[in-house]
Amino acid sequence: STHKIGQVMKKKYRREMEYVYAVMNEIDRKLDRQIRDLDDVRLIMETLKKIREQEVDMQLRIDPIEEAFNIVTRYEVPVDQECLEMVENLRDSWGQILARAHQSHVLLLQLQPQFEEELRNNLEKFRVDNEAYCEEYRTSGPMQAGLTPREASDRQILFQNRFDGMWRKLQAYQSGEELFGLPITDYPELSQIRKELNLLQKLYKLYNDVIDRVSSYYDIPWGE
Repeated sequence: STHKIGQVMKKKYRREMEYVYAVMNEIDRKLDRQIRDLDDVRLIMETLKKIREQEVDMQLRIDPIEEAFNIVTRYEVPVDQECLEMVENLRDSWGQILARAHQSHVLLLQLQPQFEEELRNNLEKFRVDNEAYCEEYRTSGPMQAGLTPREASDRQILFQNRFDGMWRKLQAYQSGEELFGLPITDYPELSQIRKELNLLQKLYKLYNDVIDRVSSYYDIPWGE
């Protein structure tokens, strides 16, 4: 019967509508993000890109939902007030998101020069820090001749800790360069040090494990 068809339609398109609202809430939440640093800029830019990609799809989803609920109410299938209001507000809600996206885009354009300038300063500072670190690694790193394995292991840990902090910064700055369409700066010596530290870490872990095993072997109380 038409009443039964109406019930099925109501169920199907209510689910579809809930999905559309879930997508909109997620976008809304991301657009709420305050733009304080490059990471925020990147996330907002990704959100705006996603909105552009979803625009046609959302339109293709909203039209049939409205059409379906028109048919459902025409067949006098009972629909609760909350659901009807959701249908009524659907197109407007999406329109508001598009308006918010436009505002975010305008704000990004205003903030871009400031963040680009900040990135250039950070890159300049990083270049200096990188040179100092590489120089120090060459002259007093874990690869120095004449170190005992224990000393070399300690230095490896020390230089690894500093390296991790620098590598995190580098990842952030390189994604910033990509963001603003700047050429990605390469640091071949730092990449080389990364490989060395990884190898040394494995080597000294092995060495320390063996030493610990041997020590515990000598600690075993042997029977008479």
